[in-house]
Amino acid sequence: MFSFVWDYGSLPKQEEREYIQKILKNYSTLSSRSLMSDTEIVNVTNAISDAHSFTKDNEAEWAVSLRDVNRFILLLDFFLINNTKSLQPPLKRRATTASGEVEVVDS
Repeated sequence: MFSFVWDYGSLPKQEEREYIQKILKNYSTLSSRSLMSDTEIVNVTNAISDAHSFTKDNEAEWAVSLRDVNRFILLLDFFLINNTKSLQPPLKRRATTASGEVEVVDS
């Protein structure tokens, strides 16, 4: 089995940052939900790159992948879609107290 496993190594840090930045710019351009500014793209690029460096330093070189950028984009999409729910006013519901009284509470 090991004869079919190749170690492709990893990109130098600056090339990795540029690659991450290109992926994020492409996502920001194509996605209707996320129009990130250039500053946000740079900040997210730095965060992902720093996370990769931290993991490589504390775990193993193979513990991270540039596929993590796509996983991050899926996570970002999830939060962008579901964040609109937090902007809605809380729902009111009726609750019965121990004494049998009905009161309206926020959920």
